[in-house]
Amino acid sequence: MRWLGTTFIILLTLLIGVPALADQNGSASFGMEHVESGLTHIDITLEPGESEEVTLRHFVRDDAEVDVTVFPSNVYTVRGGGMGVNDIDHARTGATTWLDLRTTDFNLTPDEPIEQSITITVPEDAEPGEYITAIVSAKTDTEAGADRPRQVVPVYINVPGTRAPEMEIESVQHHVAEGQSVVSVTLANTGNVHLRPAGSFAIRSLAGTTLADTAIGLDTVYAGTSTRIEITFTEELPAGEYLIAIDLRDDITGASAGADDLSVIVGGGEPAAEQTPEPTEAAESDDDAENGGIIGGIRLPELPSGRTPGMEGLILGGLALFSIMVLVATLIVRRSQRGPATDRQPVSVAHRRPTMLQQEPPARSSHRPRPIRQLVPPGRT
Repeated sequence: MRWLGTTFIILLTLLIGVPALADQNGSASFGMEHVESGLTHIDITLEPGESEEVTLRHFVRDDAEVDVTVFPSNVYTVRGGGMGVNDIDHARTGATTWLDLRTTDFNLTPDEPIEQSITITVPEDAEPGEYITAIVSAKTDTEAGADRPRQVVPVYINVPGTRAPEMEIESVQHHVAEGQSVVSVTLANTGNVHLRPAGSFAIRSLAGTTLADTAIGLDTVYAGTSTRIEITFTEELPAGEYLIAIDLRDDITGASAGADDLSVIVGGGEPAAEQTPEPTEAAESDDDAENGGIIGGIRLPELPSGRTPGMEGLILGGLALFSIMVLVATLIVRRSQRGPATDRQPVSVAHRRPTMLQQEPPARSSHRPRPIRQLVPPGRT
């Protein structure tokens, strides 16, 4: 049986904050920028209990008017790292509640940009760390089912204090999507600093055959959020157990996470539904096809003997060894049950039965023969 192939290239989301997330869900004919800096993101430092007012400028790029809806939104980490921003109908939690911004509608015209003031207040009980939220401007009159053009301005809030960069491997799962096996490793940023980890990933069978071994690099994994590292095979993996070795490190902070023998069980039956990591308080997942991940097509080496790896190989090998042991034991028992060989004494020549050529001549008789009388013819003297 020819083995499966896999591809596995990290699809990095390059939306990490310096540029705005322009045209994230379609082509936008309008824009939004931070007036004080002239940039398309906001980056401020506030102590607990402090506030700061920022100003946004909304404008159109074309000559036509545009109706937009402006609202605050949670940020989450997409698959493979990078920024994801929720839509208007998602709950707003965490740092998003620090923005004094209600959902607002604007009619933008080419002649007159609109400026909007927003106050950001850090709560008194806020812990030190790096926080992120976003301000979204989305086209209002979008047809149902169509992509909704929108502009996103990320808001980075730095609360001074002790930094604790940490991350950990939470879990590994396998599921089937459209006839292809997907191995998914969940990575959690459990610290208070944004990370960009990189490292290596390997997967092998229990028999020791390496199926994939490659360097990996993720985009930003935001503090307090989780992401997935996904490996998609070109076919469904045979049932069995596989071992994963993963080693990740953030070079700037020194945070690391890894596992040497992370077990993943691949079972038969109906394909399992894809599972999305639960969003943290600071972000609610809006999982869609644009959330990145790992895709590709690296051909894997053929396993020895072309048989299915894992438990099946071990079972077959054990059965073969058991059969040999039974055969050897049977031969030993049969030999022990056979009686001792009969001693054969050599037969002397005297006791051998003579053959016809070797028979002794018959003994002579002791009877003396009678003499023969000679008769004399008449007339002779």
